[in-house]
Amino acid sequence: MKDNKGNNGLNAVLALVPYCITLTCSLVCSLDMPDGVMQSKELFFLFGTGTLVFLFFIQLCFSKDIIYPSLNRNQAWAILFLIYMLLSAVKYNQTTVAIPAHILCNLCVLIFFVLSLFLFQHQKYLPTALPLLVTATAICQATIGILQYLGILTGFHFKFIVTGLFLNPAPYAQYLAVLFVLVYTFLLFHTAATNKRWLFILYILLLISLALLLVYLESRSAWLGIITSVGLVTLLYIKKYHSPLYSKVKKKTIPGLFIGLPLLAVGLYQLYQLKSNSANGRLLTWKVTCSMIRDHLLFGVGNGNFASSYSQYQHFYFKIHPEKIPTYGWLADDVRYAFNELLQIFAETGIMGLGLFSLLLLFFFTTTIRAYHIVIDKKQSKLLLLSLAGVVVILIAGLFSYPFSILPLKLMFWLLIAQGFSVAIKSNATFLQPPLWQKIVMALSSVCFVSFISLFAVRRAKALYKWGQLLTTQEQEKIAGSYANRLLPLCPTLADNSSYMISLGKALYSDSNFTKSIEILTTAKKITPNKEVYYMLGHAYKRTGQFQKAEQQYLFVRFAIPNLISPNFFLTKLYFDNKKWPEFKKMADIVVSFQLKKLSEQGQQMIEETYYLISQSPYKQ
Repeated sequence: MKDNKGNNGLNAVLALVPYCITLTCSLVCSLDMPDGVMQSKELFFLFGTGTLVFLFFIQLCFSKDIIYPSLNRNQAWAILFLIYMLLSAVKYNQTTVAIPAHILCNLCVLIFFVLSLFLFQHQKYLPTALPLLVTATAICQATIGILQYLGILTGFHFKFIVTGLFLNPAPYAQYLAVLFVLVYTFLLFHTAATNKRWLFILYILLLISLALLLVYLESRSAWLGIITSVGLVTLLYIKKYHSPLYSKVKKKTIPGLFIGLPLLAVGLYQLYQLKSNSANGRLLTWKVTCSMIRDHLLFGVGNGNFASSYSQYQHFYFKIHPEKIPTYGWLADDVRYAFNELLQIFAETGIMGLGLFSLLLLFFFTTTIRAYHIVIDKKQSKLLLLSLAGVVVILIAGLFSYPFSILPLKLMFWLLIAQGFSVAIKSNATFLQPPLWQKIVMALSSVCFVSFISLFAVRRAKALYKWGQLLTTQEQEKIAGSYANRLLPLCPTLADNSSYMISLGKALYSDSNFTKSIEILTTAKKITPNKEVYYMLGHAYKRTGQFQKAEQQYLFVRFAIPNLISPNFFLTKLYFDNKKWPEFKKMADIVVSFQLKKLSEQGQQMIEETYYLISQSPYKQ
């Protein structure tokens, strides 16, 4: 094997790029496009992956020798799972776009993971630079949260003050939890006796700031993730570096369990009581998800299709079990996530996907923990513990939330998996001098891929910004026809965006183009459970004289989300207009006696209008 120090040095610098992309992704946000909080992160990741591919292959082409690493079983298994997820997304794609964004993101995650596996074999600068990168990100995230709490910055959810650069507090809290355990691990390995005492103080202050934010955000999944991760990391650290202390702790394990288990039970009960409605809502979601799993046991409903499929099963659940409505009906909503990543993987990819993922986790934990106990280099031990700490937080939070559906958390998970595997298992790399034609092929391949990704991202960004401009000028309120006509050219690019499809369907309806509106909204129904799709479809069918189809849309929402007054009100008007008086009387009685979650102005108006319709019907008093 030849010595290739220059190539290794360059790869060691490139090993920092995946972390730079992942950490920066959480700080990207745009207010100039609809759903800019998440869409901007997605676009940034596409550009970032293209940049990483370009840098990686260019340095290979200009290197005298090229490293051909051999994949071990664990790394190959992780790649196999990501390939399976990609194929599932392609096979069960419900959109009309040639290349939907979620499929391209799955491909980029696969490429991102493979390149990270390779680059993390070169760890020269990673142990030194990683604390700086993570600490800087943690400071930025904490600062954003504090400024939002003080009212200097605004959050991105109308119900919550602090959301970070996320749509609601839950993913922000989980991301802070990951940063918390990473900083805590840095603190464990930091020697206060060195001349970097300021760094020790910085870690302490940062942990306090993150902890206060996490307490304020009230994310139980993040709290459980931190407690589990900190406990595991601390135990592994003292076992290896403070064995006398570990021996004392081990001797007190059994007495500690007698005291700890009752305290744990009380603590879990208190967490349940903190947001009991939310917890009960998750129980409903898990029940309905299990019904979905039973019907698609082998391959699931397809990666990315949980949301649209779930609404169908929740509808059937309440339709078949109306006796459950008083207990669970008021907890129902148009759910997008299973609130348990194992259940969601099972529902979307079947037992095949869950089996692959479960074995991947088994390989990861056994490999990294075994390697941690064996390695002598303290820097490598730190990298292994960092991987374990972050992955545990995300997995524990994922038992009650949806971190894999949040791009920065998903990237962090796979980055830490790649780091753990690469540090734990030394690859038998081979240095070879490739012929010129191989270098040309690699250069052309990288240029083609980067060009494709860049063109896709630029085209999508332009479409999103154009849509944002149309929304800000409120064209839909001024000239409905012009608004619909300006939205339509964006359809080939944004047809996989549910919010856009709903907006387009509404614009076409306002323009009295009911046939086209029905076509667009029917497509939207395949990719989103949003109740507005069914309402607008019902209205469009009603305007075209298709009474039965309009009734089906309203009835679907009525059973899928029993706590809503709107579908009952729309059915009341539908039966009134078609003079179906018995059905009208039944629905009108339901509306006027409806128990709302919260008596909104719109709900009150519906009740008042229903009283008016009753006065115009044969049932007037």
